[in-house]
Amino acid sequence: MAIDVTTPVTAIEGIGPSIAARLESIRVYVVFDLLRATSQQLHGAVSDVVSFAQVQAWRQAAALLQTAEITPQWAEALTKNSIFTLADLGHARLDELEALFLKAKQDGVIPDVPSLPQIAEMLKDAILLNCSGAITGTVQNQAGQPVAAATAIAGAIRQNTDERGRFRLLRIPMGRSVTLQIDHQDFKPFERSIDPVPSVNQIAIEVIQLAARPIGSSPPAAPATLSELAGDTLPPMTGQAVTSHALDPNEIQENDIFSLLSFYENGVDAKLVSRLLSFEDGKFVARWVRIPKTRLPDSSKEGDHFRIRNGKFEPILMGARKLRAYTKLRSLRKRHANDPKPATPIEFENVFQSRLAELRNMGLLKKS
Repeated sequence: MAIDVTTPVTAIEGIGPSIAARLESIRVYVVFDLLRATSQQLHGAVSDVVSFAQVQAWRQAAALLQTAEITPQWAEALTKNSIFTLADLGHARLDELEALFLKAKQDGVIPDVPSLPQIAEMLKDAILLNCSGAITGTVQNQAGQPVAAATAIAGAIRQNTDERGRFRLLRIPMGRSVTLQIDHQDFKPFERSIDPVPSVNQIAIEVIQLAARPIGSSPPAAPATLSELAGDTLPPMTGQAVTSHALDPNEIQENDIFSLLSFYENGVDAKLVSRLLSFEDGKFVARWVRIPKTRLPDSSKEGDHFRIRNGKFEPILMGARKLRAYTKLRSLRKRHANDPKPATPIEFENVFQSRLAELRNMGLLKKS
């Protein structure tokens, strides 16, 4: 998903502060809370000021926002063009969606247009979501109070609960049971078998109460943060959540690889996204930055790649295969970062041959 799970419900078109206050009376605070209630329940809270059809449109937008890359504005453009469900989106053609978004921008509905790779990712993820399950839950202590920052895990999918103890795990394979685990350092570990896993389109809420952890017992170890830029090997992508992190321009690091995503309408700034991912708290993190386009070569265009050298954006050719090789080289560099330097010509030759063998085993050199 392109938005954070804590995004307030006011991000949805047509929900202002006064309507949001009414929705809070039925415990709807953030965008994805709209999927925890039926259209009838939502309409009951706002029936004197909002039509039932509008309430349905809110839920449709929230469902589409579960999909990778989609923003609230792009979800609005889709629903205005009769793409209401994940199934509708998954059945659309790439060229149809491109034309739809271009017209929406011309009509002033959206400020910018997704790139073709972004639209392709929307299509792929919509199909995956529509054919997979979701587990929605609320975690409480034994007094019924919400437990924030607990980790909900189902297979390879995980998410931390928000301040209200809520979570929603997506892209869970259906057709078999799955074990739901809840971890928090202050409580005993929790496990429950979910069988069958509800469809992503169903409203099925798990309410979980945790027992306090005995005093003196050891809490679970904190999950590690991994970074391809640092040379770490990330786990395989098997449906884990993907989030984004906006970098301050001063946070840009040497040897990072950026792709030029788009130019802003102000004609002054550019948006770039790092091609090197991180993995934190069970989620993949994509990092992006907004910089003055004067920091880029004059001929730069969308899709161009740059490597950070001495703080500058140097153009570089970078396809998927070359990017995989680059991450492997970063990993190799980290592995040997603290090795002692060869002291003799023989030691140098031995190290050289050892590195060549590693490069061949990693597929970066042809085997002789």
